[in-house]
Amino acid sequence: MTEEEREAIVRVLEIIPDERTAIELVESRRWPAGIVCPYCESERTTRQRSYQYHQCKDCRRKFTCRTNTIFERSHIPMQKWLLAIFLLEKYERGISSTQLAKVLGITQKSAWFMLVRLKEVYGLEECVSSGEEEDDDTSIVGGSKDNRVWDRYFVKRKAKRT
Repeated sequence: MTEEEREAIVRVLEIIPDERTAIELVESRRWPAGIVCPYCESERTTRQRSYQYHQCKDCRRKFTCRTNTIFERSHIPMQKWLLAIFLLEKYERGISSTQLAKVLGITQKSAWFMLVRLKEVYGLEECVSSGEEEDDDTSIVGGSKDNRVWDRYFVKRKAKRT
């Protein structure tokens, strides 16, 4: 990571210094005219004691700024989600899950989970195979010929055909 990239990350972390600020930022972007229940679309909501939760006065359901978004059912802090969005925007070619894990200080599995969800929203490369597969010429070198499973499989199949 270059010095310029580190400075950019520090600037982002100055804007979003803690989890509460990150949640307020997401809420202001999601509900610019005021908090609305994602279930019944009522504007009559109250903030619960724990700062993150809201409760609708009409349907009585609890919700957060994560409800019905890509952040739903994720235990990754919102601050890290916003930093991941910034990094995905910054790198034109994208960022690998291992790089993202190192920068955010999370596991590679969590970083992969985040990237899959973000790429799904951004419409970047398909994360799941589209059904069209392409075969390339792969050459695997090493090991004795007797231990090659594929060779034994195809030799047996050819022998059965004749």
